[in-house]
Parts: sequence; structure tokens; C-alpha cells
Amino acid sequence: MAEKEEEEFKVPTRKELEKLRNTKQLFKSNLFKMQVDELLAAVTIDYDRTQATKSALFDVRAALLDLELGPLTPPPTDANLVGSFLTQTCVKPALNVDIGFVIPPAMVIPKDYVNNRYPSTRAAYVAQIATALAAALRAKSKRYAKTKVQTVGFAGDETKPIIAISHIGPDTESFEGKKVATPFTIKLIPVLDSAAPVFEARKLGPARNNLRKPHFGLSTATPLYNAAILEDLILPGQLPLLHAATSSDTYGDALRGAIVLAKVWLAKHGQGAGCGVPGRLAGLHVSLILLHLLISRKVPRSTSSYLLFKALLEFLAAAGPEPQPMFLALPVDDDGWPLGIGPILSKAGVKSPVPAEPDAVLLAAGAGYDVSLLDPTGSYNFAWRVSASAWSSASWTAQRSLAVLEQPSLLVDAFASLFARDLPAVATFDTIIRIHPLPDVADAFAGEESRVTHEGGFARALASRAHSVLTRGLGKRAVGVDVQMGGSHGPDTLWIGLRLAPLHSIGIVDMGPSADSGELAEAFRAFWGAKAELRRFVDGSICEAVVWSKYENHQEAIVGAVVKHLLKLHCSIPRKTLAMLPVELGGVEPHTRRDWHGYIGDVKAARKAAQELSTLLLGITSLPLDISSVRPASPALTATSAGPLLKPGDGRILVATGLEMVIQFRASAHWPSDLVAFQAMKAGFLIKLAQTLQVRHGLSAVLDSNGHGPMGAPVLDVFFADFVFRLVIHHPHEIAMLQQRVDAIRSRSAQTMLGDDADEADATADVAVAAAEAELAAVTEVQERAPEHAAALDAFTTSHPAFPATAVAFKAWLAGHCFSASLPSRAADLIVAYALDQWSVAGMTVSPLPGLLRVLHLVANFDWELDPLIVRLAADDIAVGNINDLYAAFKVARADGVVMFIADASAGPLVTLNAPTSTELARLVRLAKASAHLLAKIVEHGGHVRPAWWDAIFNLQLADFDLIVTLKNAPKLKAATGSKYKNLVNEEDTLVNFEPGAWLVRQLQARYSELATICYGGRDIIAIAWRTDQLAATSRLRPLEPVAAFNSAPAAGLASSGDAVVFDIVGMVADIKALGGDLVTDVTLL
Repeated sequence: MAEKEEEEFKVPTRKELEKLRNTKQLFKSNLFKMQVDELLAAVTIDYDRTQATKSALFDVRAALLDLELGPLTPPPTDANLVGSFLTQTCVKPALNVDIGFVIPPAMVIPKDYVNNRYPSTRAAYVAQIATALAAALRAKSKRYAKTKVQTVGFAGDETKPIIAISHIGPDTESFEGKKVATPFTIKLIPVLDSAAPVFEARKLGPARNNLRKPHFGLSTATPLYNAAILEDLILPGQLPLLHAATSSDTYGDALRGAIVLAKVWLAKHGQGAGCGVPGRLAGLHVSLILLHLLISRKVPRSTSSYLLFKALLEFLAAAGPEPQPMFLALPVDDDGWPLGIGPILSKAGVKSPVPAEPDAVLLAAGAGYDVSLLDPTGSYNFAWRVSASAWSSASWTAQRSLAVLEQPSLLVDAFASLFARDLPAVATFDTIIRIHPLPDVADAFAGEESRVTHEGGFARALASRAHSVLTRGLGKRAVGVDVQMGGSHGPDTLWIGLRLAPLHSIGIVDMGPSADSGELAEAFRAFWGAKAELRRFVDGSICEAVVWSKYENHQEAIVGAVVKHLLKLHCSIPRKTLAMLPVELGGVEPHTRRDWHGYIGDVKAARKAAQELSTLLLGITSLPLDISSVRPASPALTATSAGPLLKPGDGRILVATGLEMVIQFRASAHWPSDLVAFQAMKAGFLIKLAQTLQVRHGLSAVLDSNGHGPMGAPVLDVFFADFVFRLVIHHPHEIAMLQQRVDAIRSRSAQTMLGDDADEADATADVAVAAAEAELAAVTEVQERAPEHAAALDAFTTSHPAFPATAVAFKAWLAGHCFSASLPSRAADLIVAYALDQWSVAGMTVSPLPGLLRVLHLVANFDWELDPLIVRLAADDIAVGNINDLYAAFKVARADGVVMFIADASAGPLVTLNAPTSTELARLVRLAKASAHLLAKIVEHGGHVRPAWWDAIFNLQLADFDLIVTLKNAPKLKAATGSKYKNLVNEEDTLVNFEPGAWLVRQLQARYSELATICYGGRDIIAIAWRTDQLAATSRLRPLEPVAAFNSAPAAGLASSGDAVVFDIVGMVADIKALGGDLVTDVTLL
């Protein structure tokens, strides 16, 4: 017992103190540390349970070394591990074991590095081994009967084939009573004998030319060709280097953990080699950078994996999009040579572990490669395959990741943002250009054909030039240009993703140097071609410039014009071969059913008119009380309305959108305390206001006594500047009285339930309380929440310019699938705001289609059952108390049956008790998942797809429903009969906010809500799905109610008292037709 107490209370060890310090200072919270630890455990494997993999490795190695390839072709002389399996840094789900097999010295002679001889020999040897090895493995054991042996490109490079062995069956030996198959793919990589290098390293430097005349006609250096050969010499030495580091007692554990975190981070953000695109950062690169940071003392060696990973992000972010060549600090042996690769290099002719002229080495590396991470001797560039585009994208992602880590927020999950959220990579771009198939671009590389062909091919050269040209040409318009070639996009496809700067991307002028700047001006004209011109500006300066005046009224199209011009000029890519994703909704108007440009023009005019009307109202002094504030409350004034903005007098349509504005009078103690009298006084104020507007300002104003609120609270429709503004009076006293009424009803019901008829009284009281609470919620929504929400959206839009168009696109999607009645407009706005704000690492988007993809991905993957969706519309920090209150409200709402809890952190929860139902939410999630998957493909293809793809996203899927009710389009009501002037608008006949489809839905829900799910999206279709369990009389007996008497009949043969019915669906169809009248054009049973 004494020993146990001594063990519990002994002084903490150094490691324990270090973990405590990390938890407190570095991880910021215990939760974050636990999440990181759980992630490391989840994505790595238990290497003690890899017997099946190890036995397969021994079988493959034995078969490989015993191959019979013919009298002139000897088998490999040796084969050893060269990858991350031995360093225990493999990451799920893509598990690979890399084995390097040594090409026999007899197959290569010292001069084979010249003129493509070694690459040809290597490719032929790999093909021969792949064929022989497949047969040898199948003959060896039944375990390999279904094993697949094929050649693939090394790191996506088809000019360097390797062998991939997959689908290996279970081992003959069992593990814990079970036969286990290996989840690994074994990759066999040909390497050169490092014990006796056949080639001299100095002859494979970046400044040497090894594709010589007369065969290839090159007189320039061939750095990529040289590095590809030198890689086979260096590869066997990389494993000893990394294995020694990951086995270190000082920093081995931290280094392994940091490598795993880095690999997960790369994969989650589409930056790693595993994304299927050549030229990306690989696990080797981040491993060497992490080791460099430790050896160079950039971070303490006794550090945590998280701190080391964060140092990697800082390194990538600080390097920027155009990194300078650098030497990596690596562990060295007693003679100063880098571990692992040092002995190879010394045997390959490198005379010193330190370059004699380091500046000259860096200069040559900078000229030969996009990215240069050199070994300490300067002989080999580990990052020779990494493209400038890939590095730039990784650097930008690192900057965004650091911002999330260093600026924690209560509403942004830093761990999920970095490691967990699987946002499609295409959703991180604002626009995408896809060029397929590639045209003949030989003219763009005139005089360089031979070099381009053998230095990575036209594909790599074209991608590199496109990245350079667009980065320079777009300038401040873009914060990132990611050019990808081949890989998952296809062998004949150039794919370009642009991240745009919100303010600069729509600039009309690209300024150049002054006219007298000589060479600079000449270079500007050469770069822009015929588009460059000399201009005098308002400040008197005369400069070279490119002016996009053609797009002055359509500034979103300027980026597309710049891209098409530059790619045609410098890459010989015709405009007609480009498929470019539109930056605004104008490109998909037929599918969203919205004239976006016309709508935005109307919104701007309406906002201007609203401001003018507000000024006019605030200046009126003839009312008993002055108006103290006028606040816009309509979604149309924030450009997020689900439907079009209808103006009175548009043709013969006398239906108009009422733009709600909430007015408040100066405080007074004379307002009545009775609700009926209160409404009468509001009506009196509005009548007086209408008279003033008509007499003094010549405006038409119509009082509507059936407006919002209890007992027909009146509203005033003011016809001003081609729009209709609906004025609603707000007074805090009214809401207080409604709250008092709710409390009084609750109190009376509590007393009544103590009587003899407690059950009946309980049901009646619940109905009364629910009705009073609904009335209070409706008034609060219109008078307080709506104007606060509109103001918050205006502020949010200033920092997220894609919000209005994304909200319109999402509401078009909701309407197309008949969800508008299930998800209120404000709830849809909050979902969109959350999606645009939450993925901080993905950056801000200025384009609605990638924004819509983020929204659909959120709806499909958010855990609506376990988590509340809490949005921060305001830029201010949110107090912890507010968050706690919202979580408490969420628990109460879940207990009350609310399936979707959405809240604005500053304005409180938005809770609907009846919509959406659990069935509707399940359908919403299912359709969002399918739509997100299809939209990701559309975005990846630059929007250039078959119209059926768009229709599948925005149009109703009829298979989910049993009955479709088709409505007429927006009713075209003619002016009053006998009107002499057809174009004259009669304000009293104008129907404001008239939605006949919504009226019909309410009637149908009143009759059939228990029998069917009724969906409406604000368009011309009502979709109905029967609840089969309710329709079957045998499953639930229903009384013959008067409302259903004309479409039901007694259930004959049932052992009941005669009050059970079966429902006549044909009768219901007839009832719907009769109820809809001329509004219904067709009712279809599916």
C-alpha cells in the first residue's frame, strides 16, 4: 500500500511536465490535445498487427530476387524497404509499402545517363519484371490468386514506371484466431546500386545538358531529366536518414506524430501527392522539412508533435508562393556527410559534404527548378518534382491554417478546420477553368520543342507557363492560382483553379509603368499584346494600361476576359476550348429561374428608394408622435429573397412584392394597455400617415387591416419610386402585453387542471398556450427579428460578398425540391452564412456556385441530431455565456421534438417546432448529399456539362412523391373592368405579397397534414407524399370527420362501431382540384 501511494504522489518526470506545459500553453485546451491524440491513433496502424503484410513482403522479396528473366536479363541484386512503413508514419486510408529493388549493374553502363538511354532501359526492365512477378506469385501460393500486379507512374510520372501489387489475400497463418488480409499496396521501385554508383552525381547537376546533339538537338541544361535519374541513386539512402531521425530518443515520437499530422493536413486540403495530381507535396517533403526544423534548432528538440507541425505551417507560410532555393539541415555522420545519402554521394563523385560555392549552387537550382530543397552538399534537390503552383497553394493553405490556430473563436472548431472537415477541394476556388482536350500548343514553345518534349513533356511545360502567366497577369485580382495537369483530371486536361480577391477582382484597369520607363513599358506591352495602350489618367500621369471598359456593367466577367486573353496570347489556347465556371449566377440563370442581373438592378433601386422613403418618413412632423426610426426588414432589400422582386405595373401584373419596413414612434406613456385598443391606435396612426403622404407628398398609400400580428394588426402599403413598401409599426409594449397574455393563459390552465376534468382541460390549455405563443413569436419575428436580421446580413455581406448570390442559389435549390415551406428564409440565410464563414482554412469565396457547394456539403454532413448550428453574423466576439445559453436552449428544443436547431449567436435561437419534420430533414440531407456530389463534378468541369446535370440539382425529383399538383404561373390580374387606360396602375387593386400557391398549401395542410407530407417551393408545383401508415384503415382507425366526409367512406368489414374509414384517394384528387379552382392546371398521380 505504501508503494502504491508513493507511486501516485511521486515528483512528475520531465516528460510528464512537458506534456502538462504543452496542454496548457500550446494546445490551448485539453479538448484540442485529446482530439489530436485521437486523430493520431485513428489514422495510424498498429504495427504489431501487421504479420500478414510482413509475410507478403518476404514472399514478394523472395520471388523478386529469384525471378528468371532470361539469359541476358538478370534479376534484381537486392530489395529493401525505402518508404514510410519502417518509420511507422503510414497514414490511412491509402496504405503503401515501398520496396526499392536494385537494377543489376550489368543492365547499365556509365554513359547511359545521356540521351534517354537509362530511362528506356529502366522502363523495359520494369515491364519485364512485372510480367514475370505476377506469374511467380500466383505459382507460389493461393493467397496471390487474385493479386493484381501492374505498372503505374512513380508520383504520377508516367515516364518513370514502378510496379504496384494490390489485392493480396489473407495470410495462411492466423492472428488471434483470424486470417487477416493486408490492407497495404506494395510498390516496387527500381533504384541504382548505391554501394557502387554507376553514374557520377556531378554530371547530373541542374546546369548540365544530358540530351545532346545530334539526337535531341539541345544546347541548354536539362535539370528535370537529370534529377529523375539522380533520384534512383539517392532513394535508397533516404530511409536510413529518416529512420534514424524517427528513432531518436529525443525527438523521434514528436517527429513521427508531426509527419502524420502533416500528411493528414495535406490530404484534407487537397494539397498532397495522394490527391492524384502530379507535382504536389509528398510525405517525403514534409518529413524532410520537419527534420530540417529540428536539426537547425528552429524548434526545441524536446517538443510536441503539435508544436512541430505548427512550425511546419509557419515555414510554408513564410516561404510564400515563390520560395527561395535553400539547403536543408540534416543529421550528419562523424565526417560531416548527411546520414544515409552522404555515403552514396561521396561514392558518386561528390568530394565535400559542403559545396565549395554555395551561392552558385543556389543560383543553378533557382534557374532549374520551381522549388528547391537541396541536400547539404547541394547535389540533389528533393523537391525537383514539386511545381510552383503546388507550393503556392500549400503556402496559402498554411497561412489560412495558422490564422485559425492563432485567432481562436468559440464558433470555429480549429481542430475540425485543420484535420477533420472533408470539404471538396473544388469548393476552395472561386472559379475554375478546364481545357479539354488540349489543342496543339507547339506554337507557344517554338524553338523549344525538343527540350519541352524530354523535360517533362508539353503538359508540364504548359502548366508551368500557364501558372506563371496567370499569376503575373491577374496580379492583385487573385490571391491564388492553382494549375494542375493530368492525374485525376485526365491525361489531356489542363485544370486551373483561381482564388479571387473580393475588391480587386472586378477592377476595370490594369495599371502599367509610366510611358518613359523604357524597358519596363516595353515588357508590359509585350506581355499584354494588343490590349496594352497608353492612357492619361485624372492625376495627370501617362502610363501603359489595359482597360476592360467593355465589361464596365458586367465586372464579374473581367477575370474571365483576362484569363482567355493571356492563355491565347502566351499558351496558344483558343478561347473556344475553355470551359470557365461563372463567377456569378448569370451563367446558370435558366436553372435557378432568376434573372440575376435584372434582380440586382431592382434591388439596388429598391435600396435607394428605401433610403429616400426613410428620410421622408423621419422628416414628417404632422403626426401626434414623431417617427424615431425606420428599419428595412425585407429579404429583397438584402438581395436574398427566394422569389423575384415584383413591381406594380410590370405589364398587366397587379401583384407586387411588399418590401417590409418597421417604423417606431417616439416613446410615449399614452399607448393603451389593451391589445384591441392598441391595434386600433396603430391603425389610426397609419391612417394619419397615409393622409399625410397623399396630401403633402403625392404618394399613394393603402391601409391593409389584415396584415401581420394578432387580431389583424394593420400595415400600410406605400407606393414609392416603382416599389411597394409595407410599413409595420413596432412598439416594445405590444410584445410585453403578448408575453403577459401567454403567462396569464399558462397560469389559468395550471389552475384548471386541478379540477375534475383535468385531462380535457389539459388538452384545451395546451392548444390555447400554443396559439398565444405562436402569436407572440409571429409578432416578434416581424417587428424585431426581421429588421435585426436584415441589418446583420448587410454587415455580413461586406465581409462575404458572395453571400447574397449564394443565398439566392440555395433558396432556388430549396424551392426546386419543395423545401421552402419546411425551411424558413431566415434559417436558410443562417445556414449559408455558417457555410461561408466556418471553413476558415478554405478562405472566403466570391463566387456563388462554390459557395452553394459549401452549403450543400454542410447540410449533408452536419450532425443535426447532436449539435446546434450556431452562426456569428456580427464581427464582434461572442461571450461564453451566450453560447452556453444557446446550448441550453438546444437541449430544451431537442426534448420538445425540434430536429433542426439554428441560432444567430447575437440574436438568439431560430426554432420551428413543426418544420422541418424528421422525415423532411432526412430527405433534405439525402438530396443535399446527392446534389453536392453532382455539383462538385460540375464545378470541377468548369460548369461545362450537360443541362441534365443542372436540372438534377435544381429541379424536383418526382420519385419521392405520390401526387404532383401543377399550378399556373404568377397570376396576371388585369386592371378593374371598365378601366379606360390599360397601363394605369390602380393601387387599390394591387395585391401585395400575394402568393396563391402558399394559400393553397395552407388549405391542404389544414385538411391533409396528418395524411400526407406536403411540399412547396414557391414555384408552380406542390408535391405530396402519402403517409401510408395513416391511410390504411387497418393500421389506424379514424373517425369520420366532417372535413374529410366527402373523400372517405366507411371501412366495411372492420370490427368497429362504424366510425372507421378508408380514404378515397381519387376523391382527394377531386377535392384538391375543386379547392384550387383555376389556380390548379393539373393533378397527377405518380
